[in-house]
Amino acid sequence: MKRKVILIGFCIFFSILFVRTSCNSNDAPDDPAAPTGQVHGAINISYNFKATTIDPNDDSIAYKFDWGNGTTSAWSSFIASGAQINMSYSWSANGTYNIKVQAKDTHDKLSNWSPTHQIIIALNNTPPVPPMPNGPSSGVVNVPNTFTAATTDPDGDSIAYRFDWDNGDTSAWSVYYASGATASMAYTYTTAGNYYVRVKAKDQVGAVTDWSIAHGIIITSIAYQYTIALTWGEDPSDLDSHLWTPSIQGQAYHVCYYNRGSTTSAPYCSLDVDDVTSYGPEHIIIDSLFPGTYQYAVNHYSGDSTITTSNAQVKIYNHGILIQTFNVPNVISQPYWNWYVFDLDGATGTITPVNTVGLDIPHPPTLNKNMKK
Repeated sequence: MKRKVILIGFCIFFSILFVRTSCNSNDAPDDPAAPTGQVHGAINISYNFKATTIDPNDDSIAYKFDWGNGTTSAWSSFIASGAQINMSYSWSANGTYNIKVQAKDTHDKLSNWSPTHQIIIALNNTPPVPPMPNGPSSGVVNVPNTFTAATTDPDGDSIAYRFDWDNGDTSAWSVYYASGATASMAYTYTTAGNYYVRVKAKDQVGAVTDWSIAHGIIITSIAYQYTIALTWGEDPSDLDSHLWTPSIQGQAYHVCYYNRGSTTSAPYCSLDVDDVTSYGPEHIIIDSLFPGTYQYAVNHYSGDSTITTSNAQVKIYNHGILIQTFNVPNVISQPYWNWYVFDLDGATGTITPVNTVGLDIPHPPTLNKNMKK
């Protein structure tokens, strides 16, 4: 009987010891997945990498990175199981580096090293300066306007964009777009005026371009009946907008650089600026229409090239809505000075395309290169 009691006691002791040992067992963290982060970079620029894993016992976890060049990081501080670690590093030499990460729990149990994430450190080429952004040439206060931009990175890096709205405000950097993809951003002006929107680009390595050529937009306090916007390329440097009105209160008017007109009195239309340094825009605003025919033409006043190679474009807005676009005809290159674009019926609002170029335009009256004094 005494021997049986002793045997039972031993069984109880070892059962308790087994349960306690089992309860105190600890498992290493799961092996982390490959780190995530930059895949292309340049020397001496710091890049951020992320990693995470789970601990089976829900212990906190620390991480160590191997940067693929014989250097490892120190162990990070302990963070919750499943939380993401972020760690940065820069390389001092060009090359291909395979980054991996290891985890340990608070009992110093180690995971295996993760699969690798590859980064190529090489000479980085700055993207080309983006072309002039695209967007409306006319807008109204408190109404958003959308502008687009794109450029192509020579290394194939993704690209982010920032816009300068020409009123002391610039956008934040956009998300990264694939090289060559079009980025878009909307902006709302709260004050009327002429604004020149620029854009710059930044690749994922961090190289930033200069600002682009500016795209002009006129913002008005009200949506005028018609806004005619003229834009063009670098050459010729000086194109001019011309509008001939029908008889208004007994007199016909010629609105142009030397007679800007007025929106509050006859002829109830006006030119905003005389742009002589390429690109434009020049806007003619028509506040009120009168019966008869309005005639609109563009004159090549000065600068190299011809009006047919100027990439000139005329956009017509009705109460702030784009209703028609004209592109200068691509005809045989000659020293043409004039582009007769359209007629506008003041009684019906009907726009009749003319869209012809020539040395002389019999109607409206002939323009010539020397008409600007």
